[in-house]
Amino acid sequence: MKFFISVAVSGKRDKERNLVLLHEMDGLLRTLGYESTENFFQTREKPDSKFYAGKGKIDEIKDCAEKTEAAYVVFVNELSGSQIKSVEKATGLSVYTRKDIILEIFSRHARSKIAMAEVEMAQLKHRLSRIVGGFDYMSRQAGGIGTKGPGETKLETEKRAIKRKISMIENFIEKNSISLKMQKERRRDKFRVSLVGYTNSGKTTLLNALTGSSSKTSSQMFSTIDTTTRQMKHSDWTEKILVSDTVGFVEELPFELIESFKSTLEEVSEADLRLLVADFSEENYSSKIKSVEKVLENLGCVEGEKIILLNKKDAAPTEVYPQDENLLIVSGKTGEGIEDLKREILKRAKRKIESADMFGKPR
Repeated sequence: MKFFISVAVSGKRDKERNLVLLHEMDGLLRTLGYESTENFFQTREKPDSKFYAGKGKIDEIKDCAEKTEAAYVVFVNELSGSQIKSVEKATGLSVYTRKDIILEIFSRHARSKIAMAEVEMAQLKHRLSRIVGGFDYMSRQAGGIGTKGPGETKLETEKRAIKRKISMIENFIEKNSISLKMQKERRRDKFRVSLVGYTNSGKTTLLNALTGSSSKTSSQMFSTIDTTTRQMKHSDWTEKILVSDTVGFVEELPFELIESFKSTLEEVSEADLRLLVADFSEENYSSKIKSVEKVLENLGCVEGEKIILLNKKDAAPTEVYPQDENLLIVSGKTGEGIEDLKREILKRAKRKIESADMFGKPR
């Protein structure tokens, strides 16, 4: 068991958001089998140039680590390479960021060759950004512009090696994506539904409820990395409807992951219907829907049909339900509302088929 101290530094405008990220860090660490022993929060007009947090807060963190078993500190913020070095030197702790933790979770949960390659590429891109930060820091220590820092040659060599590795992985993904594209081409005449939502919102449970499959579910964050596709069957419908469970999102999903996972996330962008899933039992479910919509926007998935799906109705602490024609409240666990959801999916599927027939297009 590794013990971490979690830290968030915030400006006045994003205080609430960073408090949410700090709370979320406990779940991210538990997913890896780690534990957060203490949470620190600091509001500043701007980050400290050397430590990101103020020197006083860094001293508090060091004192806390000495009183607990913590040997690690994790920031919800993204620090530069030089700031990480400064905090490690001042506290004697190994420093990680939220991005490091999320990348590690993805690395552990990826199963297919493409997903593992995509995660490795995201890790290398993140590492490359850290090396650039370290290079700048070391060069400044050499004494001025135009001089060679003591680590420049080593760092430049490492940067070139990482870039070569990234290029190799990109070629691997491109070659292996051909089979995925062929698979998608065979599904082009099917009605495709994509479950997309915040991590740990119960998407896999919904997949099982809709398709009768038995995909493994988990309460861990990011338990699903690879896309799983199953067929939804219904007595009133003979055409095939395919439902896909995709990787979960979080607030401010690391850019490297979004970029690296584009081939995997194409399932979302090409879906006929997107089911935006959120955990209705959580107070901030509406903000999590907005987070998912933001990631979809980054992926270029702005157009197309969608239904907002509030899951875990059985665990919701309220009987006051929001009303919207494109919103359904269900429980994948108990099955409540699933038949209504199936009927809504069938209605959208029939509409697509009728539209295709009207314009003489192939199904």
